[in-house]
Amino acid sequence: MKVAGVPIGSFTSNAGGNGRARFSTAPSVADQPLGVDPRGQRLVVSDDQGEDELDGDIPDDSASPCCCMANSEDGGEDGTEEPPGVCQDDGGTVPGAPSCLPDPCNDDGAETRCCRPDSEGAQCELTTAAECNDEGGADLGAGSCDPNPCVSTPPPSVTRCCKTDDDGAGEQECEDLTAAHCADEGGKDIGPGSCEPNPCTGSPSGAFLDASPSPL
Repeated sequence: MKVAGVPIGSFTSNAGGNGRARFSTAPSVADQPLGVDPRGQRLVVSDDQGEDELDGDIPDDSASPCCCMANSEDGGEDGTEEPPGVCQDDGGTVPGAPSCLPDPCNDDGAETRCCRPDSEGAQCELTTAAECNDEGGADLGAGSCDPNPCVSTPPPSVTRCCKTDDDGAGEQECEDLTAAHCADEGGKDIGPGSCEPNPCTGSPSGAFLDASPSPL
């Protein structure tokens, strides 16, 4: 599973093809950690061969920016979404973060792996949780950036396929599919790489995406 091109977790389906994954900012034994605000982002579920099976845009229902409120129990601060005026009236502070994920309120200065998508795919950088939030990144927790944990390398048989969006809007979307599946879908094979940010926008035919120009 990927959010905005960054792998966030996985699950195993049963014989009927059904599966379930649960994510939390404070994961229990049955949860997978969630270090990115998924609202307004693209969610992609791929199979074990790397082919995209499900994808969709998560609605952006963000209410307000993050507000840091003092926690009387442990002396720390908790992030909550409140309008800046209400936050300050309640004695909180507004760190300027658009979201409370990753949490900018209890930043102890420890380094975390921050994934930030760019034109070459998501890149990993060691930053604090607050810095990761400011950059709109996904917090994967402590660890190393080598090898890059922000990308899942598709199998050699999987390629980026530019095809018309299934919702009928006529826009070009990018999916990881086999070359044969891409052809069956009437798509254009643009080779291996990342689908985030979308390399298929800007041209209805996707012709400008050829890796090299055709000889005259």
